[in-house]
Amino acid sequence: MNKRYLLISILVIIALVATACSGGGNSNSGNGQGNNQGNGVNADQDKPAESVYLDFFHDKAGWVENLDKVGELIAENTGVGFKSVPTAGTTEYQTVVRQTLQGNNPPALFSWWSGFRMEDIVKSGLVADLTEEWQRYYIPVEGINPDLANAFSFEGKIYGAPLSVSYWNVFYNKKVFDEYRLEEPKTWDEFIQVAETLKQNGVTPLGLSFQGWQNFIWFAELLAKYDPDLYADVMVGKAAYTDPGVVEVMEIYKDMLDKGYFSQPGKIDGDLLQDFIQGDIAMHLVGQWFNNNLMQAEMVPGEDYGAFILPPIRDGVSPSVIFETGPILVAEHSKQKEDALKALREFMKEDAQQLWIESQGFAPIRPGVQATNAVTNKVFKDIEEGGHRLLQRYWEATPPQISEFAVEELGRFILNPDQYKTVLETIENHAKQYWAQ
Repeated sequence: MNKRYLLISILVIIALVATACSGGGNSNSGNGQGNNQGNGVNADQDKPAESVYLDFFHDKAGWVENLDKVGELIAENTGVGFKSVPTAGTTEYQTVVRQTLQGNNPPALFSWWSGFRMEDIVKSGLVADLTEEWQRYYIPVEGINPDLANAFSFEGKIYGAPLSVSYWNVFYNKKVFDEYRLEEPKTWDEFIQVAETLKQNGVTPLGLSFQGWQNFIWFAELLAKYDPDLYADVMVGKAAYTDPGVVEVMEIYKDMLDKGYFSQPGKIDGDLLQDFIQGDIAMHLVGQWFNNNLMQAEMVPGEDYGAFILPPIRDGVSPSVIFETGPILVAEHSKQKEDALKALREFMKEDAQQLWIESQGFAPIRPGVQATNAVTNKVFKDIEEGGHRLLQRYWEATPPQISEFAVEELGRFILNPDQYKTVLETIENHAKQYWAQ
């Protein structure tokens, strides 16, 4: 045979063998946009012969290792997992995601902010509708609290799933409570009695954060405990900040300030934390993420500190708890939308959630999952058994054009409690102008 033809024949055979061995896919691809979409299905398993790894865009560099561990587990279970594509910095991340969502190759999965802070990308048609996922899988199958869906809902449709949840509770110094033989209050009257006992013994009952957005904390909490329906209506403009119920809430808040139940406003959070650790401040209302601050200060959950959900202010009012959450969203125009929905279903299952909660130290999202923190587990159990209504945090539950204005006015109230009526009127005038637009 001619040597030239022999060489060509050998090269053709090599090419054919290489193509057959490659299978046209790459099981280790981390970009989620490559050749994995063409993988065949194993006849004996309900998952691809080679795993698909979707892009998961987020801005949490400290979450990469743990998120990717969960993505690997999901891939093992279903053949469709995810890998992190982190971007540092909130502003940079938002810019990258907005640009990518409007391009030809948007990410399959990405994290964002909840409530009104995701409204613009929802209304732009860039986010997939997950209503059917909630109705078919998350609520009836996985037992996820349907109230969480409110944080991702617009005009009756749901556009996100919870990536993390932090419930708001009152942390308390157990040594202080033990010293004065105090117990976790079950009613509002008991809570006020605890505060009064502490004050009479020279202990500041409650810490008061006073830094920008934190000015809303006690206003929102008291409004939710006074009337959860009124809280929800104020958030969306169905009730006014000058509503008689809101005015009464501010009068309760003013009374607590006047009686000296709170620490002096203006103390930086570092001082507040140290005062809590030392027992100079007995209680502090904040999200469960504050657990990390306490544990870094070597306080032991369940031994050095505990937590309870603030009781309703009025008799007959249903119990409620404020929560904050960050969602996972699916890009509407992603070429891997169906794979993303499949991966998200698996992420909500018990084994994936258990790994995620254990790894990252978050509060449980669904029944059957235990956190590594005894205080967190106790509060979650109280929420489940007490039938608490979940209310989204003020910062996300109302439009940012209102919340960012309101926190400045609420700061004015904290410094000048007598001005509560003018503060409410000022916020209402601003909110009314926004809703009119």
